[in-house]
Amino acid sequence: MLKFNNKPHLIHFMIPIVICLNIGWFLFYPINVTVCIITDLIILVSYLLQWMLRHYEQNSNDIFDQFFNNSIDLLCIADTEGHFLRLNPQWEETLGYTLEELEGKSFIEFVHPDDVESTICVTNQLANYQKVQNFINRYRHKDNSYRWI
Repeated sequence: MLKFNNKPHLIHFMIPIVICLNIGWFLFYPINVTVCIITDLIILVSYLLQWMLRHYEQNSNDIFDQFFNNSIDLLCIADTEGHFLRLNPQWEETLGYTLEELEGKSFIEFVHPDDVESTICVTNQLANYQKVQNFINRYRHKDNSYRWI
């Protein structure tokens, strides 16, 4: 242990931990740290990284779920064939179907017949990592009317 005048040398400081989420959010975790000697710092860093990993894995799903489920926008995750894998509750409000009725279905089933071709074209653009903005098409509501989305 480092000692000055026969007393342990302690360093107190706060480490701001920054975790970047894939959804563009940053989380800040201030952690109070006391370090006695250099070898403790190495052990501390190891524990800190382990803690961050556990904390990130635990909270990143919670944060994603909160963001996904509370958004006022229509959010969905679809596979490469266009099947809905996950949708947020806003879809129920907008189209009248339950999430269970939509999940697993192809989104093209709900697109207005006049919009199918343009929707497939835009889907191909997205699959090729091309930017798509301001695309609007019509989706069938449960009452068989159509909503512009």
